[in-house]
Amino acid sequence: MPPRAATLSELLKKGYFPRELPPPFQTASFAAYAPAHAGTWGKAKWTRCVRHNLARPGGLRRPLGIPNPISYYRLAELIVSNWASIRALTWTHRLSASRPYVMMTSPRAVVPRYRYAELPRLRALRRRAARYLVRTDISQFYPTLYTHAIPWALHGKQQAKAALAAKNKGSHLLGNKIDKALSNMNDGQTHGVPIGPDTSLVVAEIVLAAADNLLETRCKGLVRGFRYVDDYELSFATLRDAEQVLADIQGVLSEYELALNPRKTGVQELPQALDGRWASDLSRFKIRDSGHSIAQRNDLVGLFSLAFEAAAAAPEDSVLRYAVARVQSLDVSARAWRTFQNCLLGAASADSSTLPTVLGTLYKVSAATGDAVSKAPLAEVCESVVLRHAPRGQGSEVAWALWAACAWKLALSVDAIKAVGAMDDDVVSLLALYAESQGLFAAGGIDKTRWSALASDVRALESEHWLLAYEANRQGWLPAPAVAAEPEFAAMHAAGVSFFDGAACTPQYPAAALALPGGQLPDYYA
Repeated sequence: MPPRAATLSELLKKGYFPRELPPPFQTASFAAYAPAHAGTWGKAKWTRCVRHNLARPGGLRRPLGIPNPISYYRLAELIVSNWASIRALTWTHRLSASRPYVMMTSPRAVVPRYRYAELPRLRALRRRAARYLVRTDISQFYPTLYTHAIPWALHGKQQAKAALAAKNKGSHLLGNKIDKALSNMNDGQTHGVPIGPDTSLVVAEIVLAAADNLLETRCKGLVRGFRYVDDYELSFATLRDAEQVLADIQGVLSEYELALNPRKTGVQELPQALDGRWASDLSRFKIRDSGHSIAQRNDLVGLFSLAFEAAAAAPEDSVLRYAVARVQSLDVSARAWRTFQNCLLGAASADSSTLPTVLGTLYKVSAATGDAVSKAPLAEVCESVVLRHAPRGQGSEVAWALWAACAWKLALSVDAIKAVGAMDDDVVSLLALYAESQGLFAAGGIDKTRWSALASDVRALESEHWLLAYEANRQGWLPAPAVAAEPEFAAMHAAGVSFFDGAACTPQYPAAALALPGGQLPDYYA
């Protein structure tokens, strides 16, 4: 059976918004509307992406981007229409463990060929008979990716540059079309692609597959290991080979205007661990069943004590998220329920990037056991998260705390509401406006002056606040005159296209709490 190809419907419905957003942010109605109406849209314009910074373990941040819908549609259509050519490039060389893959059952449109959780098995396979290991990654890969490198990757640098001298400046080339579509969604900039949409994984693999090809050509017979998006792990029989290939990787990447991250680059002597020690310790930790309620309670304390200790030693690893996921199918006894909830909320307080997994696990286990989530402690944690992260402009944590407040009908203090109102983040703003519309915030508690000004800007729908302007206007929360003035958005509004569904503000297991998507490593392979 031939491999599945990406479809436009899936890229619009499942591959548009970043998976890390709370459940109300959806694109199903846009996916149903756009293909039949895109032919009436006017000339492509420069637009900007909504910015939403994502929480990561250890206090690190990752800037997510939500492209303008018109701009995103045009890029998605290009990719789908030329999927065969893109797949031919990205699947020719098997160094990449993250080459774009389409799975029928995946919650995303395009996923890496192998799940991130499969890497330990892949390491065991690729390190066989080796003595040295090269580990490195590309510095600020997505934010610095040079879009002009896409035609170089697809057509060769010489042909791509020669085409620029032609009358049409190479506009017929697929690489130039993708380059143009990406720069249009980034205000004309040629550096950086948005993190979050599935199209960006495809674009990343186009460029890096060409780099893989060049590396294997220069180092024939020496390259063994794998690349996972912008991370390399290569194994060698001799130190000389390892040092030679490491030097060549930098030279190859420079051909595409990319550079290695010196802080994460080095040669190590094998053996090295296939996975973090903490993962093995937590996975083997025994938790007794609900028939032993006191013992189960003690086991939960023991598990999370171990997890908190490991997280302190490895702050940049997803230790606490792993520990929470470890207990999400546990049959918790009634006598252990409060300890269970306190341990999970403690994880969310220590590392706010675990909040989606904590909330999803609380919902899942409470639904299975019949134990109610205690609102007071949950509200206390959400309040703390908002007060700590809102003044720093850290939107991801605040957005999930607001979603929890909406889902479980929690009251937040006036101070927390004021802190939210000072934020410049469309995801946070829309959740807060929804909470106010549901009577969860005191009337007038949020100062909406700035949000109103952003929504009422005449060019709001081309700006980094298009989502706030369109959706706040559609929901009747804030006026945005640009919606009626822009024919494409006016038609979407009239057709009922929405990017926010308040009905999803209910307790549930969110997609953001799921493990990173991807294919499975076959048993016959490793």
